[in-house]
Amino acid sequence: QAVDRVWAVHQAKNLPSGYERVSAVLPEHQAFIVKKWAEDASRKREPTK
Repeated sequence: QAVDRVWAVHQAKNLPSGYERVSAVLPEHQAFIVKKWAEDASRKREPTK
């Protein structure tokens, strides 16, 4: 349990301001959409080259 709490804090500190980590069980088609959202969010966080 202590390890879970430490890991949760670690993950929370690695999120940029304005972002929230979520976990969900979704139908396949909705999971596909959410994965695309995650890719878009990741690209938005990358520094511009």
